Amino acid sequence: MVKTSSSNISHHTALPRALPVNRVPGLAKTLLIKTLAQALDLKFSRIQFTPDLMPSDITGTEIIEENISTRTKAFKFIRGPVFANIVLADE
Repeated sequence: MVKTSSSNISHHTALPRALPVNRVPGLAKTLLIKTLAQALDLKFSRIQFTPDLMPSDITGTEIIEENISTRTKAFKFIRGPVFANIVLADE
């Protein structure tokens, strides 16, 4: 579990599934979470929630990829940010 406050941060062995970090802008919350992911050697991604956000922006999408040498086309899934170990949902 990670407990955050404006003056201290304490780390325990088990992290919760969701951790709300609600503070005023400009306190380096994104940097804190990104550094935590780097320290634990985990993949980090950030989702900026905007009015025009589509589901495929979060989950990923399939694209058609063409192999120039064989002239064949195939679908390829491009993973979205939700496939990271630590996802920061920012509004």
